[in-house]
Amino acid sequence: MGEFGEYYLNGINLESSTAVYTSDVMTTLAPTGYYSDGEVTRFQSSGGLGVELLTNGELAPPGTGWTTVDVGVSGFAFGFLLVTTLNATTTNLARVKQTSSSITEPLKTYVLEYQISAIGGTPTFQYHNGYEFVSGPSTVDTHTIEYTRLGDSDEFKINIQGLSNTDTMRFTEMSLKEKEPDGLKPIVDCPLCSTVSCTTQVSISSLYSGRYLLETTFGSAVGAIKVTVTGVSNRPLGMYLEHSDTGTKYMSFSTTGVPGAAYPDIIEASIPASLSYFYSTGGADDCSNWNDVLMDGGQVTYDMYSYNPTTDEFEFTGDTESSGVINRIPTALLEYTAGSLIQYIPKADVADITLIGQFDFPCGASSLSQSPTINIQCPEVLPTINQISLRFATSVLACESSSLTQVEYHGVVRGTSGVEIAVRDFMFQDTNAEDVLVDGWYKTYGTKLEGVDETHGVFEIANGVVKTILDCVP
Repeated sequence: MGEFGEYYLNGINLESSTAVYTSDVMTTLAPTGYYSDGEVTRFQSSGGLGVELLTNGELAPPGTGWTTVDVGVSGFAFGFLLVTTLNATTTNLARVKQTSSSITEPLKTYVLEYQISAIGGTPTFQYHNGYEFVSGPSTVDTHTIEYTRLGDSDEFKINIQGLSNTDTMRFTEMSLKEKEPDGLKPIVDCPLCSTVSCTTQVSISSLYSGRYLLETTFGSAVGAIKVTVTGVSNRPLGMYLEHSDTGTKYMSFSTTGVPGAAYPDIIEASIPASLSYFYSTGGADDCSNWNDVLMDGGQVTYDMYSYNPTTDEFEFTGDTESSGVINRIPTALLEYTAGSLIQYIPKADVADITLIGQFDFPCGASSLSQSPTINIQCPEVLPTINQISLRFATSVLACESSSLTQVEYHGVVRGTSGVEIAVRDFMFQDTNAEDVLVDGWYKTYGTKLEGVDETHGVFEIANGVVKTILDCVP
């Protein structure tokens, strides 16, 4: 996501300028990327290269004889791709749309960068220069190829050709950019639709106060969406998360904070289904938007920012909204030791859903490491914990049980995922986090429980969260 900063223009506004600079002496160009002043958005090249063309690249469906394992996302911008050729001949592996042009138009020069981190067998790597396939370096290394596009094809194509069914090639980075002069480019169309598709995870943080709107979609993946919030030990944060299909709100969290701290099983505001504020003791002493007047019912006026998928940045919409911070957690978290707030949101069907998000940053931060950060992970199937008893009303009755036949599902907060249950972990009845484990006591082997030395132990569930863990003393 984009960041906010102070830059300098060589014109009266962004629309009339030819470049953006880092200081008022205007000797150093600001970094390559998109810039917006709330009125227009433009891309600036600061290294002779244009916009990344592979950001929205899509993996073509594997052709006959191909095995394609995409461990990152559906493009080359993140993650990595492992390709097993299986004697494939020339077959498109990936493609990205470029501006269609005729052979009579000026030729364009492109820079292709890629990293090969592993090779099995003797595959060959080829790229299409617009006219024909050209072999590129296929060694384990980072490679840069500069070429002039010759034809009128509107697709960039990559091929891997192998000699045996064990040939593999692992890409960890890939980039395709057009060579062009430094400076600002034409104004770009910026639909503020606020929607982003989850690839590996979505992260939101800010150095500046404001209200940020973001909707996240998840495609056909099924599982539990893990939401992790860090930094509320340092600065307050307002949150609103809503499941588009069910209308369920998710502003209740468990915490990785100090085990001895007197936090409730679930940390939530007085009205958990409304915009909720989380804060710590002393975390906003120097913040004018979080003082006694506001805490007692005053209003914070926020600049509104909406996510722009074209620029991959939050942009000022030109609007403001005022809001009170009265709906906050009843007791402040411990400053600097509150840990992370964690919640699991179910996605049990292949049909896509939207997670509607609003994030209020009442206070600025000196660095992003001091800012609250919201990480929304893509759906993943929860790990199992087996050999658990049925539910009992007391720890004594649970310890007396001899039947450990149940399988439950682990939403880790402090424990070890799928291995050891710890206080404040979530426990679910299903792999997608739809139903929490019913309140009560459960028995399992001591090796599966934090701090248990005996052969068996028990854990208490309250509101879906592990509240207490005890030994079963023989």
